[in-house]
Amino acid sequence: MKRSCVLLTLVLMVFFTGFCVFASGEKVDVGIEKKYPFSGDTITIAAHGEPKSASIYMIEDKLLDTYGIKVKVVEIAPEAIYEKEMIELTAGGDAYDVVQFNASNIADYAPHLEPLAPLAEKWGLDFHLDDVLPAFQQIYLSWAGTWYATCSDGDVHMFYYRKDAFDNPEYKRKFKAKYGYELAPPRDFNQYLDVAEFFTG
Repeated sequence: MKRSCVLLTLVLMVFFTGFCVFASGEKVDVGIEKKYPFSGDTITIAAHGEPKSASIYMIEDKLLDTYGIKVKVVEIAPEAIYEKEMIELTAGGDAYDVVQFNASNIADYAPHLEPLAPLAEKWGLDFHLDDVLPAFQQIYLSWAGTWYATCSDGDVHMFYYRKDAFDNPEYKRKFKAKYGYELAPPRDFNQYLDVAEFFTG
């Protein structure tokens, strides 16, 4: 079991940092020696089919060259991935060493996953969590206060607006006359629709 935990943590760390490594062309020092007891092992990763599995193929060579780990990717259609993975996990099977799952399902997956903090500390791994919004870390990477996952595609809805437009006295006057309340960044979708209509016609 310890060996599997080490492999899983290492793969997750490389998986999470893979985008930075390949985008910058820089080598990441993860603070682990080049020789590993698991060199030559093959890990099986259950993943969403293309295009999401592309992120795994991006790090495949790095895992082999740096850690001696070979990767076998099992691509699963998005509409079937939850059912296939959960059947395997709840049955206590060992078909997958790493699973890729939708972050909103963390509560269902958590009982079957290894906590990452102790493993990251033991092996000196940096998962670069400072690049992940704190709310996403707390809600989607952890369950009941325990950190279980990393993200390769953290979808977060963000809203940007032009402060000068919202502070414009003429716009403020016209908006209030038309909608009956002060022009401000919207706090719900009704306000969002009003603001969109006001500025775009």
